[in-house]
Amino acid sequence: MVKDGGGGRGKVRVSGVVRNGDGIMTAPTLDAVHKNPASVAGLPQQTLTALLIACNAVSTTLTTALLTSAPVRAETTVDDPQRLLKADEVAEILGTTPGVVYEMSRRGTIGHVSTGIAGSRAVRFTRQQVADFIKSREKAALDSGAR
Repeated sequence: MVKDGGGGRGKVRVSGVVRNGDGIMTAPTLDAVHKNPASVAGLPQQTLTALLIACNAVSTTLTTALLTSAPVRAETTVDDPQRLLKADEVAEILGTTPGVVYEMSRRGTIGHVSTGIAGSRAVRFTRQQVADFIKSREKAALDSGAR
């Protein structure tokens, strides 16, 4: 147990969970959850949802920053932001399968560039299209969590 020296008016940190002087428990930080996953045990569903939304927002921000960052080298490389991504690369970024990515592109859920015959799987994706998709999912998650 460590006293919060940051002007926290009697708050005490216990395993990343903050309890104020009245014993009211507030949500642990994302860093605290990462360091001690057990710190979320017993938290109300609303708090867990808020933590998940915050985690998703951080993940989206970091992924977008990676996808839209300038290349380190001027030559064309695998990390060239102008290079079109294949479905398996997008699937890895999104944590899904190439089949799901193809289906999302067929339905228009994620933007894509058609490189072949209609109905074929000859589609590619720009980093911006992937970033836009992630942002749209974040907005949908925030909208549904706000209820």
